[in-house]
Amino acid sequence: MEPRFFLTYGECRASFLRLAQRAEATLESHPLEARGPAGEALAIDVARLGPLGARRLLAIQSGTHGIEGFAGSAIQQDFLAAWRTRPAPPDDLAVLLVHAVNPWGMAWWRRQNESNVDLNRNFVDFSAPRPRRPDYAALHPLLCPASIDDSSERSFLREMYRLVAEKGLPWVAKVVTEGQYEAPDGLYYGGARPEVSNAIVRRIWRGHAGAAQEALLVDLHTGFGGFGECTLLSAHPQQSPEQRWIERAFAGFRIEVTEDSPDPATPRKHGQLAMGIRDEIPGVAFRSVTVEIGTYGDERMLQAERHEHWLHRHGERASAQGDAIAREHRECSCPDDDGWRERTLDHGRAVIAAGLRALGVGPIEADR
Repeated sequence: MEPRFFLTYGECRASFLRLAQRAEATLESHPLEARGPAGEALAIDVARLGPLGARRLLAIQSGTHGIEGFAGSAIQQDFLAAWRTRPAPPDDLAVLLVHAVNPWGMAWWRRQNESNVDLNRNFVDFSAPRPRRPDYAALHPLLCPASIDDSSERSFLREMYRLVAEKGLPWVAKVVTEGQYEAPDGLYYGGARPEVSNAIVRRIWRGHAGAAQEALLVDLHTGFGGFGECTLLSAHPQQSPEQRWIERAFAGFRIEVTEDSPDPATPRKHGQLAMGIRDEIPGVAFRSVTVEIGTYGDERMLQAERHEHWLHRHGERASAQGDAIAREHRECSCPDDDGWRERTLDHGRAVIAAGLRALGVGPIEADR
């Protein structure tokens, strides 16, 4: 079998396009002005299987958080490789694969895009006042230090343990990750305007989902949850028809509701991509799940992101220290572990199979 996990955005993109052509998908590319580390071109690529006017649409999306796109791309490639061996889908079903929503972050091994924006916090109404985050502002010097010497590391860990003991881990996680709009050089920055990828994603959905009656988005991510475990995050309100549909479609999966759960395992996020898509296609019965494949614990994940952020702002990527930081950041997003990678592909197959079933496609081999 051809490899699915690659070290570079260019390799992932080439394999995705090759497999999409073999599957006889309709292809389109949306280039960005930003460039990769070697000056290479970057683009959001789209492969469509099925008719443009299909009544039902399944969308499988990777790379919203750039460096997490290596696992997402592997799942998409795996799906494309098996497409021609499956029974013919119904005439009114289409599958849309959106590859590398944040190609710059994928190419540079960063979560953020070329503007240091977390694209999953960028889909807010920028004509309205954005949420203020005074608690984040107080933590910003700790999360984004000017140096990462032994003294700053000890100070960071001491203060974070104090905050967890005083306010609880859910409060700390919320403050760090919910999205902030005041520190452009900070973590989880939502931006000051819609980013280029934001506009492209909206255009893709208007063009491909406008004729659909119902659509399901499967957005592929990594990092949250136990090592190799699969969690589905839903931003639909708990008692909504959309959430009831999700619970029926993905019965047997671990599902976490982030929107209005009294005790969510992961905090509610502002400016999520899925909610921006929903607003673009108001006449479509739209549902979405964020697929999270777990990697490492919270402390290691936050340290890896904090160190990589320091490297981007102050360090030298070509140095031994820079290389070690970048590789640790990648390890936390796409572990170099054969068992983890096999489980990731298995989870991807199972989620996609459940999504297709829920859209009316009969049982297929990837069923649990």
